[in-house]
Amino acid sequence: MSVGSGPAIESAAKRRRFPRSWAAGPSTIIGIGRAIIVVGLLVPLVHAGGITGASAALAIGYGVDAAVRSRLLRRHLHEPWRVLWPVWQRTVLVVAAALAFAVARAVDSLGLGLGGLLVAAAAATVAYVATLALLRGYDERDRDRMQPVYDRLRARVARSAAS
Repeated sequence: MSVGSGPAIESAAKRRRFPRSWAAGPSTIIGIGRAIIVVGLLVPLVHAGGITGASAALAIGYGVDAAVRSRLLRRHLHEPWRVLWPVWQRTVLVVAAALAFAVARAVDSLGLGLGGLLVAAAAATVAYVATLALLRGYDERDRDRMQPVYDRLRARVARSAAS
């Protein structure tokens, strides 16, 4: 028996069709479309804006992905989007993301090198969370979801303070 032959290989060779579960569904097609958008925009935007161009290409690709997925999801919802996710929260989310991006870009422009990347990411995170908190970009349901996280953090802080 030579290498690459045998009952398993021969059986697989006879079955030339992929299982139905391997067929490309909407999620796969949307993901491929997102990848095409990102790769297509990556080179020109990096050339125009450096590392900021790369993040813009990713943001555009994932923005299109989210828009298409939300459009497909709409018919499966029992309530309209504006009830599930109020306009105010969506607006605050966009404002927080834009502000975080601007803060990261400003810190990055200071030329701190590779360590500046960590500083920029930390500053952007603080700006994002602060914007969400100050503009009340969350509701009661979000607070309920975060309660276990807050409880664990408080317990961890109490344990570290006690030791």
